[in-house]
Amino acid sequence: MISASVVPGFQQQLERAALAETGKRLSGVLDGVARRVLLDGFRAAGADEGTVWIANPGARELVPVMNSGPDEESFLRQFRQPLDRGVISMVFLSGHAFCENEVSRNATHDRTIDAALSQVTVAMIAVPLFFANRPRGVASCVRLGSGAFEMAHLREMQHCVAVFERMIDGGLLQNLLESDFS
Repeated sequence: MISASVVPGFQQQLERAALAETGKRLSGVLDGVARRVLLDGFRAAGADEGTVWIANPGARELVPVMNSGPDEESFLRQFRQPLDRGVISMVFLSGHAFCENEVSRNATHDRTIDAALSQVTVAMIAVPLFFANRPRGVASCVRLGSGAFEMAHLREMQHCVAVFERMIDGGLLQNLLESDFS
């Protein structure tokens, strides 16, 4: 049994590890299997494109760390989502998933990215990302053409995000244990 006095120290270490990984923008996690889990989720939802956003609390913004669109590198360099605007930020701050099939008509929707890419987002699913016991970002996917998302698509995204979160938590715990025993 773990002593109650050990738990706060462990939680502090876990928080530091999560902040370090977030600071690296999940670069060590978003290759291989974890990336595949998210891409499969975007595909299963019938999305045209998906993005993983990680919070940068100091700058009060969400930063894209993965995008399944045609020019991922440009997308990752070019865009940031302020925490005081947009559906993605609303999902991050509320901690609740969101599915909207007329997102272009939603007053909360920030049209900055659509304008920059000369596109119109028709439908969006956004699911909060939690790891190390806190909200850390959002996984979102969009439809640019016709067609609506259904609740089954939202559930599929939530399932893939849950698997992804467990992969991150598992990696953080493994790193902590390895550092304690090395």
